[in-house]
Amino acid sequence: MSEPNFKIGVIGLGYVGLPLATLLAEKFAVVGFDLNTQRVTQINAFSDPTFEVSIESLKGVVKKITMSTTDCTARMIQVA
Repeated sequence: MSEPNFKIGVIGLGYVGLPLATLLAEKFAVVGFDLNTQRVTQINAFSDPTFEVSIESLKGVVKKITMSTTDCTARMIQVA
């Protein structure tokens, strides 16, 4: 039996959301939402100003996490 094909949304990519998204991206498709465009740009450049996630961890999963800075409500409806 194959594993279910889950897509998980993480709202907010800060102190809690980014480590959570990083961990989940190892096994599942993850969509990360954050209203801060600069934050998403930093994560895509493998930088975490909160120092909660290592550069090595970010490099391992950042391409697996789809990140969005659009209106969260509209994006969640689209993804669902």
